[in-house]
Amino acid sequence: MVAKVLIVEDDEALRESLALALRTCADPPMEVLIAGDGKEALRIVEEQGDINVAVVDIFMPGVDGIEFIRMVRKTPHTLNTLAISGGAVHIHSNYLKSARFLGAAAVLTKPFRMAEFQDAVKKLLNATPEAAKE
Repeated sequence: MVAKVLIVEDDEALRESLALALRTCADPPMEVLIAGDGKEALRIVEEQGDINVAVVDIFMPGVDGIEFIRMVRKTPHTLNTLAISGGAVHIHSNYLKSARFLGAAAVLTKPFRMAEFQDAVKKLLNATPEAAKE
């Protein structure tokens, strides 16, 4: 069975780079889905239903990463979430802590190495999905 990973990132170049990094991972094979914002990502989660990992940028227009995490936890879908954010570390680290508190299984601060990103996703693919709901 091929794992499904959803990348939710409003920066198109970064979104495509992350998707390429995962698509070129040979082990395990992954189907990579992409969304430009949280609203589109929620629609994909509802349509696909069996996503294993969501990689979610915290700061996006419309439905941001924090809201995505909160909303997906209210659905019957179980998936592990990797929250990512960058910029001013002291500001963004608080948001990453909030994401973790709300149910993100892991966090990464931008910029990160692609190998670090790939390892984080692989680790979450092997972890039990976060089943706790609000």
